[in-house]
Amino acid sequence: MTTLLECYKILEQYPDSMTKDQFYRIAHISKRHAKYLLDSGLVPCHDSGKKTRRYTIQTRDVVTFLCDREDNPDKYKAPSGTAARQNAAGQPPKSSGFILQSRKKPGCTKSGNGLPPTITIF
Repeated sequence: MTTLLECYKILEQYPDSMTKDQFYRIAHISKRHAKYLLDSGLVPCHDSGKKTRRYTIQTRDVVTFLCDREDNPDKYKAPSGTAARQNAAGQPPKSSGFILQSRKKPGCTKSGNGLPPTITIF
């Protein structure tokens, strides 16, 4: 919860503009979600187009974002299929459960008597 006092502290602590790195740390969001917010225009910024230090964000815009995010949280959620909702390979996240697969390894034979598999050394 962002209070008015916290907003004033942010305005006092940081200079007039900040980087994407400072923005995502203040807002407690991921780097990808910060990039989505900046690229989509939900948080106003200056985009230099460079690979590093690309975004310059006004501190007052960050404070406005923090206050508005509390009132309208759905407005700032990344839609499914965007980079903020994908893994590094560009795939949507997999389910939280996972399946263990049995793999036969060379040199291992399975005994039929209920004991653990035995290893045959050649």
